[in-house]
Amino acid sequence: MRSLFCLLLFCAAAAAEDGLVARVTPAVVFIAGGSGALISASGEIVTNHHVIENLNKTVGVTLGDGRVFDADIVGRDRQGDLALLKINGAKPLPFLPLGSSTALSVGEFCLAAGNPLALGAADQTVSFSAGVVSALHQFRQGYNDAIVTDAAVNPGNSGGPLINRRGELIGICGMTQTRLGLKSNAGVAYAIPADQIKLWLPFLRSARGGNVFHGRLTGIDWREDNGVVSVAANRSDLPLMSGDILRDFMGHRVPTLARLASIEGIYPAGITLSLTAERDGKEVKIDFQLPPLRPARPLFVFAKPQTGDVYPRLQTVFAGTSAARAGVRGGDEITAINDLPVRVGGLPQLTNYLGAICAGDEVTLTLSRAGERRVVKFVAE
Repeated sequence: MRSLFCLLLFCAAAAAEDGLVARVTPAVVFIAGGSGALISASGEIVTNHHVIENLNKTVGVTLGDGRVFDADIVGRDRQGDLALLKINGAKPLPFLPLGSSTALSVGEFCLAAGNPLALGAADQTVSFSAGVVSALHQFRQGYNDAIVTDAAVNPGNSGGPLINRRGELIGICGMTQTRLGLKSNAGVAYAIPADQIKLWLPFLRSARGGNVFHGRLTGIDWREDNGVVSVAANRSDLPLMSGDILRDFMGHRVPTLARLASIEGIYPAGITLSLTAERDGKEVKIDFQLPPLRPARPLFVFAKPQTGDVYPRLQTVFAGTSAARAGVRGGDEITAINDLPVRVGGLPQLTNYLGAICAGDEVTLTLSRAGERRVVKFVAE
């Protein structure tokens, strides 16, 4: 541990001495209470969607060299927490070249830059923190294939660049692991990798200020067992059979369902993906187009909670829905959904959870009806 700390001090000092900080500072951007990074001389800026979520089409931005511009929001990736802005005006502008996150190694030195805790609010001075790449290919709360770093990343760093020794942008910092309900950094931060940003740039550039969309492979129920992911049931058009073992997805090994979700979540709707399965000892290779996410149709309406209620109660179940056909009724209490316990105090979170369910997803409800426990399964439409 002591040797690692000394190495970090040495790398941080070297970054200052070889002019790295001075070179990259002008391309770091202040956006509202967050950060961003210029990635082209024409004024393109990448940041997190949550930084500009509540902002209008035109956003005021300040560069690390103090210049102030207006930038238009070009495209939004709400699910992937990415956004693309573009400065209209002075050119050429300083920028950070996009590096290769695929080439990263755990333990590699990196710098996080931005406006943590609004330290630069008064004089627009960019703050830097040094660290290493702690892990790769992590899946946390919607961040797919994320880079993990121990560089200090705090509120205000969101959207700011993660930079390697060559001055390349290798990721966009966006989320921290916190402790005790505090927002301050606990030594683990997550960044959206540069290769994922490259993949989405053409879609964001053509979004005309609107949203771009992810896809999801629906209609397949997967099973995880001792590091092996296999097909439990298939209702999709893909030529997969129950019992097929997933060996490879887009060149990646898939030992867990979380890893499967993280790989799938990288890609835009409509892109062609490939997987390799094992069936009876033989390889089956499949290429398919990733279907767009389609929110499931509404299933039911909740009753207004009453004093003494423990579980959310259904007021109405819409006729003709898969939930109604499965036997869900008005008056039923939901005690769990997909094995997640539910209480009436968590009704807002439950509503958000249901809103994220897509057509083709399997839903399991645990119900209480007249004191009797029932488990109902259906496929959302």
